[in-house]
Amino acid sequence: MISARTDWFSDRLKPLLAVWPVALVINGLLFVAYAANPLLVSDGWYYLDVFLRKGIEHDLALRDFFVRRAGVDHSQPLLKLIYLVELWFFELDFVPQAILGFACAIGIAYVIKRNLNKDIKEDGNGWIAWLGFAAVLTPLLSLNSGAVWTWPDVSVQYVIFLVVAVFFSLFASALVRGRGVAAAIAATVLTTVVASDVSTIAVIASVVAALLRYRSFRHDGWRTVAAVVVAFLVTDAVLYLITPVVGGAAASTDTGRLLLAQLPNAWEWIVLPLANALVSFERLRALVPHHVVLTQVLLACLLAGCHVGFWVSFFRSPTTRSRTFAAILMLFFYGLVGGIIVSRVTVFGSDYLNSPRYILYYQFNLVALVIMLCARAVDAGHMTRARWIAAGLAACYVALQLPLSVHAWRAAPYHRSAYQLFARQIDLMRKDPRNTPERCAPQLPICRMGPEKRSVLISLLYDHRLNLYSRPVMEVHGLPAPDGSLR
Repeated sequence: MISARTDWFSDRLKPLLAVWPVALVINGLLFVAYAANPLLVSDGWYYLDVFLRKGIEHDLALRDFFVRRAGVDHSQPLLKLIYLVELWFFELDFVPQAILGFACAIGIAYVIKRNLNKDIKEDGNGWIAWLGFAAVLTPLLSLNSGAVWTWPDVSVQYVIFLVVAVFFSLFASALVRGRGVAAAIAATVLTTVVASDVSTIAVIASVVAALLRYRSFRHDGWRTVAAVVVAFLVTDAVLYLITPVVGGAAASTDTGRLLLAQLPNAWEWIVLPLANALVSFERLRALVPHHVVLTQVLLACLLAGCHVGFWVSFFRSPTTRSRTFAAILMLFFYGLVGGIIVSRVTVFGSDYLNSPRYILYYQFNLVALVIMLCARAVDAGHMTRARWIAAGLAACYVALQLPLSVHAWRAAPYHRSAYQLFARQIDLMRKDPRNTPERCAPQLPICRMGPEKRSVLISLLYDHRLNLYSRPVMEVHGLPAPDGSLR
C-alpha cells in the first residue's frame, strides 16, 4: 500500500521536479544580475593593491596568486584568477563572479544528484535523485541572505565549494568502491591549492567520516585515507613555502583566553548557525521583529532534532556514496562553524555568527540533511511514515522561500542605491584624497587609508577606466559618472 501511494505520488511529483528548479534558477539569476555589487569593496581594495595593480601593469608572477595578509587570511589563488579574468574581459565589473558563483552552486547540486544516481539501481526510483537535486538547489540558491548574492566575493566562494564537493564525491566513492584512489588524490591536491584553509577542514571532515564507519568501508580504505592525508600535507607544505605575506596584522596569541571569555554565550554557537540556515537574522527581524531570539531558539531546536536523526541514520544504515558524502558534508559544516568561532567570535563576539555572509556556510547542513533523507528513500525504495514527516518539513522550508524571496527583492533597489553612494564617495576621494567623505561607507576600506594610498589606487581605476570609471559598468549598473550625474 505504501509503495503504491509512493508510485502515485512520484508520478504527480515529476512535473513539479521540473518546474521548481527552473523557477529557482530564474528567480535567483535575475536577482544576482540586478542586485549584485559591481564595485570594489572590502578585500577587493587589498587585492587591487597587491595583485590587480601588477596585472594592470603587466608585471604578474605566479607567486602573486598566492599572496596573503598576515594573521587570519587566505591566499585564494582561484579568486585572484577570476579577478584577473574580470580585469581582462569585463573592465573590473564584479557581477560576473557572482553569476559564476551562482552557476557553481547549481554544479554542487548536480554533483550530489550524480552520487544519488550511482546509488540507485534500475528499480524505478530515479525520481528520488531528481527530488534530491531540486531539494538541494533550494538552500543553495535561496535568497535567505542578501549578502550571499549581493556581495560577489561571497558568491564566488561557491566556485571553491564546487571543487570541495567534487573532492568529497571522489573520496566517498574511493572508500565505498575501493577504486578511484588516484582521482581522490588529484582532487585533494586541487582542493588544497584553491581552497586554502578551507581545504584543511575538508580533509579533516573526510578523515573523521572514514573513522566513524571504518569497519563498513572496503579493507583497503585505509590506503585511500592515508594517500589523501599525505597528498594534503605535502601540497600544503609547498604552498606555505611559496606564499608571500603582504600587509595585515599577526594573529592573536590569546585565542584560548578570548574563547573562554565568550563561554557564557556558548549556546549561541549552536543556535545561531542552525537558525540562520533556515531564516537569516536579517529576514527574521523583518518577519517577527519582536520575537527574533525566541524564534531562533525554536528553529535551532527543530534543526538539532533533525541532526540527531541524521547521525542515527548514518550509523544504522548501509554505507553508500551518498550517505558517506552527506556525513562528510555535515562534518564540514561543523568545521566551518568552528573556524568562525575560533577566528571571528573570539574577536567580535557571538553575535558575529549572525553575519549574513556566513549563511553560505550554514546552508551546507541543510544540504547534508536532504542527501541523507534521499539516501534513506533509496535504501527502502519507498517512503516510510517518518520519512513522509521529514519530507513535509522540507516542503514547509520550500514554501518559506516565497516570503524570503519577496523580502530580498524589496530590498534590492536599496542595494543599488548604496552602490551609487559608494561610487560617489570613491570619486570624491579621487578629487580630494585628503578629505574623507562624511559617513564614509564601512564597506570601503579606502576611507581608512592615507591620502597617498587613496590617490594611487583610485587613480589606477580612473586612468585605466576600470570599475566605476568604466562606461559599460556605469551604464549597465546605473552608477554615477565622474561628474556626479547618473547615466
